[in-house]
Amino acid sequence: MDLETFIVAVYVQIDDALRTWLGPRRLRQRGPAPILADSEVLTMEVVGEFLGIDHDSAIVAYFRRHHLRLFPAIGTVHRTTFARQAANLWVAKAALWEQIVAAVPHDPNLALIDSVPAPVCRYGHAPRCQRFRGTAS
Repeated sequence: MDLETFIVAVYVQIDDALRTWLGPRRLRQRGPAPILADSEVLTMEVVGEFLGIDHDSAIVAYFRRHHLRLFPAIGTVHRTTFARQAANLWVAKAALWEQIVAAVPHDPNLALIDSVPAPVCRYGHAPRCQRFRGTAS
């Protein structure tokens, strides 16, 4: 599957899941409608994360540069507007995450924890650190 097909497939899945979750309700009760659809913003975030793009500014720049045809409104939206809209979709993200977790078969008695190493002493402080004297060398 090429990248463009992947982006379209992610968009369709997110759009369908968002419509299912919302039902007849509206996500926004007042104010103007956003220029970018919520499904577009969520798709850009998911695909950006898949591609290893972590920052909102980099996601906007990437989609402007490479996929403006798929998301034409990204060319007119400021980076901060994109970031604000993405942040305001936290409730929708949580609901979509719950749908995904519920759809994946799993054993509720088993839990995996992913962690990263936490540095105890920085190298600059290692000679002066007394906390792990003898082991922190």
